[in-house]
Amino acid sequence: MSEGPGQTHQPIGAAEAPPSGAVSVVVPDPARGAELSAVADRLARVFRGRGREYELLLVDAGATGELSAAAAKLADEGHPVRLVPFSGRPCRSAAAVAGLRQGGGEVLVCMDADLRHPPEAVGPMLELIDSGGAAFVIGSRYVAGATVDKRVGAAGRLAAWAGALAGRVFSSAKDPTSGFFAMRRDVLAGPGELNPAGPWAGLELLVRRRCRPVREVPIDYRAGRRAPRAAVLREAFDCIRHLKRLADFRFGSLSRFGQFCLVGGLGMVVDLSLYWLLLRLLVADPVAQSARLGIARASAIAVAMTWNFGLNRRLTFSYARDQNVLGQYLRYVVTNSFGALLSWTVSQMLPLLTAAFRGDAGLIAAAMAGILVGLVSNFSMSHYIVFGRQKPRGGGRSDPAQ
Repeated sequence: MSEGPGQTHQPIGAAEAPPSGAVSVVVPDPARGAELSAVADRLARVFRGRGREYELLLVDAGATGELSAAAAKLADEGHPVRLVPFSGRPCRSAAAVAGLRQGGGEVLVCMDADLRHPPEAVGPMLELIDSGGAAFVIGSRYVAGATVDKRVGAAGRLAAWAGALAGRVFSSAKDPTSGFFAMRRDVLAGPGELNPAGPWAGLELLVRRRCRPVREVPIDYRAGRRAPRAAVLREAFDCIRHLKRLADFRFGSLSRFGQFCLVGGLGMVVDLSLYWLLLRLLVADPVAQSARLGIARASAIAVAMTWNFGLNRRLTFSYARDQNVLGQYLRYVVTNSFGALLSWTVSQMLPLLTAAFRGDAGLIAAAMAGILVGLVSNFSMSHYIVFGRQKPRGGGRSDPAQ
């Protein structure tokens, strides 16, 4: 093996597919040096004890050749290692999916290589897959028998717990956002596209492949490498994007209506805050003040409406970002003006039609009914007229381009 550290080691990258019944272990963000070597050695002992063929796939997203040299060293030591090039945007889950697709085994395993995921847990995970007791097995931090290293700080524990809690909206598993999982190969080959973001490849597969049954095995979760603060913030943003994509996929229009309401609530804060600020700037002269009251109110409404349009285009209806923005904005203004008129009409007509909406409490109820009717009208028109109806791809209800 004479290749230098900056070259791709061809025998590693062109290894033959593993034999029938083999396991492909994918490492989407390989550690370097002693950590990677320790993981490889411990995996070798696990598979040697079971008489099971396997391959170790290291997803290489770097350009320095450092991982190529480390893989060559592992190959020299007898480990069945392969490199999987990955040139996409830095994203652990996307790298994991790329590695899983390259795996030739009948069972696919994904794990980190900084020793936070104990290789010895692969054995019990494989037993559940082989016995037919599960299609998808999670190495879990939150089931009975699991432990978390005390060196994992409070911030790390809180972030992991919050991620798992968010994932439970989509899965009954206790640790659906774990990066340590095993599955049958046919799970990966299911219908529809995969479009993960951030570190949660397992959650992506659980939701979009509708894995059944799912089992969890306890692990001794160790403290891993600390990522730079910028990387942590980027990953947090990716997690939010990922949750939105999954919510759109799982809940469809209901998810978008919730996002539309959230944007509307933020827009109300913008509207009232700006209106209050403009009122503070009004002159004391009653005549001038009366004229400027109208200007202040119109200005606040216009800014809030523009804010809502921009945020809805970016978030709620993100699939329509490639359409003409000016045309969308004009349609948004017209349809929301209709919604406002409809809201006002309902609030005025209900007290005339029934005594239940008269009196102070009744008038407030009528106003709230009008707001709800206007909100539903604005959402429907935004969904079907302003931003156009979304056309699902690959059998899902959300656009993978989001």
